[in-house]
Amino acid sequence: MNIALNGKTALVIGGASPVASAICASLANSGASVWQQLFVKEPGETSQLATSIVADVRDEKEMKKVAEALLQKQKKIDFLINAFPVEQPGSLQDLTAEKWMDLFEYHVDVPFISCKEVLPIMVQQGSGVVVNISSSAAVTGEGGPHFAAAKSALNSMTRGLAREYKKKGIRVNGVAPSFFKKDEQENQEAAASTAAMVTFLCSEYGKHFSGETIMIDGGKSVG
Repeated sequence: MNIALNGKTALVIGGASPVASAICASLANSGASVWQQLFVKEPGETSQLATSIVADVRDEKEMKKVAEALLQKQKKIDFLINAFPVEQPGSLQDLTAEKWMDLFEYHVDVPFISCKEVLPIMVQQGSGVVVNISSSAAVTGEGGPHFAAAKSALNSMTRGLAREYKKKGIRVNGVAPSFFKKDEQENQEAAASTAAMVTFLCSEYGKHFSGETIMIDGGKSVG
C-alpha cells in the first residue's frame, strides 16, 4: 500500500515520546510536513523529520498561538494528532486528587483545547483529520483507574467530535495501542503499529472511518 501525503500539513500534540516521534516519522516519510509540539526543547526524544514547536498547550492562549503560527507558515492544517505518552501505573491508594486532575488535564483537557483551536481551521478548509491516541487501558483497566478513566473519556470525546463534524468534511478517529510494558521490543512494535495506523487514517484509505477508536493490542484485550 503506497500512502502519499505530499502537500499535507500535520500537527502532533503531546510532547516527546516514542509514540509521538514514530507518528511524526511515519507521516513525514509519507510526504507530509510535520510539526511536533514540545513542552520543552527535547532534542534527544523528538523526530528528526519534524519541526519542533515549544509551547505549553495546557494554556488555551498558547495553543491558539501554535495554531496561528502553523497556519501562517503552512496556510493550512490537514492533520491534528493528540499523542500523549503513557503514564506510570498506579493504584487508587497511590493517587491524590492533584495527580488525578493532572492526568485528565493532559489526556482529556489538552485534546479538547487543541481540537477547539484547530477544528475551526479545518472547517474553513472544508477538510481535515483528527486522530486521538488512546489506549487499550480504556477497556482493560491497565495502568490504574486514573489512566483507564482518562482514556475512556478521550474515546467518548472522539465519538462526539466525529458526530458533530462529519458533515463538515472532517474525520475524527482514535487509535488504542496496548498499555506499554517494560519489554522494549514490544514497546517499539506498538509504537510502529500505532504510527502506521495513524498514517492510514490520515490517508484516502481511511476516508470511511469516522468515530472509531481502533484497538492495536495484539488481541490482549480479548483474552
